[in-house]
Amino acid sequence: MNTFISYRFLLCSAWILLAISAARLHAQDTTVIRLGINTPDLEYAPTVTGDGRTLYFVSNRPGGFGGHDFWVTTKANRLDSVFTPPVNLGPPINTELNEGVASISSDGQTMYFTGCNRPDGLGDCDIYEARLDGTTWNVVRDLKELNSIYWDSQPSISSDGRTIFFLSNRSGAIGGDGDADIYYATRDAAGIWSPPRNLGPTINSPYREDSPFILPGGGALYFSSARPGGFGGLDFYVSRRNQDGSWGTPENLGGKINTAKDERFITLPASGDILYFSAERTIDAAYMRLDICMALLPPPLTTVMISGRVFERSSGASIPADLVFVDSASGRVISGAATNSATGEYSLVINAGESSSIDVYGTATGYGPIHEKIDIPGTRKYLEVRADIPLSSAVASAPPLAGERAQSALRISPNPASTTVTIESTGLHGGIEIDDVYGHQVYSGNVSDDRTTIDVARLPNGVYLARIGESSAVFVVRR
Repeated sequence: MNTFISYRFLLCSAWILLAISAARLHAQDTTVIRLGINTPDLEYAPTVTGDGRTLYFVSNRPGGFGGHDFWVTTKANRLDSVFTPPVNLGPPINTELNEGVASISSDGQTMYFTGCNRPDGLGDCDIYEARLDGTTWNVVRDLKELNSIYWDSQPSISSDGRTIFFLSNRSGAIGGDGDADIYYATRDAAGIWSPPRNLGPTINSPYREDSPFILPGGGALYFSSARPGGFGGLDFYVSRRNQDGSWGTPENLGGKINTAKDERFITLPASGDILYFSAERTIDAAYMRLDICMALLPPPLTTVMISGRVFERSSGASIPADLVFVDSASGRVISGAATNSATGEYSLVINAGESSSIDVYGTATGYGPIHEKIDIPGTRKYLEVRADIPLSSAVASAPPLAGERAQSALRISPNPASTTVTIESTGLHGGIEIDDVYGHQVYSGNVSDDRTTIDVARLPNGVYLARIGESSAVFVVRR
């Protein structure tokens, strides 16, 4: 049996965190701790959400649906050591077959995971996508544009949602037939994934690679490799992205993390200072057979976690909304996010640096255009910024309250069937540009009247940002 196929039982993701003092977080000595969620059964492939408060993992413990299932646990604070009892994620994610290695989008609304031997699969293990509807994962689909007749597994999605990294033993690996390399694909303006490409010889070697993980913010890629120069077996490495977009020479994480055995399935929250992984090792005279561990490391980069909630001002009720985040200085589209339909929560991760600001544009059914500004202070350490967005149903006609931003004069309304949109731009004339949430320009033209209709029949379903001068507004194409 192919070595990599034999590892298909180890394709999952999990998360766990322990309370650690600030002094220990910045200590020179790396501390490795076995987490309390482990059982005598297998626990492995951790995946932690960007805020570090929700942990997904895979286990064959009793109480599942068969084979290896996803489980989830949560805690109030990312440094807490107290977790809720793990809960099986249930169908349609879990089946009587084996599920493994997952990656969660930065807004927490999309999961990419590995499913093996499913009837709709192309190979023995494929990458799947699922969407979160309130508190339930559904709309599960095989990402056939990424998968092959071979073994495709261990996805990791970038925090802007534009790039996915994964492992495959398809033909063309640097180590030849039977080798597994790290591949990547990018999402285009239509939301379609490009054909996967080998990440190249800087990351991949003639030896085995495993367990890719892209750090929130996209500035560092972690992975395992059996290349020479390590401590034995599969070791963890990190490569930092250069300014030109290329990847730097991978650095071994060292002997405090790596051992003579295999280290696999690495994941970090946006803070980047705590990592979770699966390993076979001996700690306190107890042999660990694929338990989940955590380790404390200096963060390779500094990031900012932005989160908030969109809600009705008078009642406090959560509001489903579609948001687009734009760098105020450059006008660059950073990302898009849909709030959770049950909680109204949103989140995104950016790299830290000098002080900056982000314009948030959005749309919510029954409310006027959303426009808020989030100020980000300059920082050299991990920072969490909370930015809630209260809405009033009468916002379209009511003047702004003290301290609120005036709404944009630009309004866009999709017409029935979403084949056209009506643009109301009183006093705003000139060039109009429309971008998708990945920053691709999908339309440019000119507006000379206060009310204009534009044909958007060729645009795929999605969220779009229209701009005339310094005014912007969001609209949704949904057919």
